[in-house]
Amino acid sequence: MAGTKSFMSGKSTSNQRIEAFWGTLRKLGVHWWINLFKDIRDCGMFDIDNPVVKECLRFCFMDALQTDLDRIAQHWNSHDIRPQRTYRELPSGKPDVMYFVPELTDGHNFKTVVDAEDVNSCINLYGKQKQTCSKEFKQLVNIIKPNVQIPVHPDEALRLFTELTIILEDYI
Repeated sequence: MAGTKSFMSGKSTSNQRIEAFWGTLRKLGVHWWINLFKDIRDCGMFDIDNPVVKECLRFCFMDALQTDLDRIAQHWNSHDIRPQRTYRELPSGKPDVMYFVPELTDGHNFKTVVDAEDVNSCINLYGKQKQTCSKEFKQLVNIIKPNVQIPVHPDEALRLFTELTIILEDYI
């Protein structure tokens, strides 16, 4: 709709690093999840306009997805950041080492000691519990399948999602 303003031409030097990161993220497993969710949508199992099916998707897949994202983060934080030729003052090394032991890479430790009571106050005031889906949907699942275990593996999540959507099909 923006005509000639809908694209840019020329060199893309300002976003090379984020594009490289997205490529790495996809290679480490995110692309697999994107394809899985597209397949679920394309075979008619997911209707974005149906709030019950959305809740079911969240209930079944959120922990499995988080488990995989944690694995990806662990891999990323232990990879090597190479020294830069152009910006020699930038640190290099493994992100976790650079963060937790900055002295090893001639970095600075900017950590500040804080009172545990202050941290707990902040958590109580501003912290949010991890919410995969609504508590009402969790109650509904507990009625349909008492004592169901929330899946942490994609295959289990897909099986449960399929089972629940078939059961709920008459009601949604």
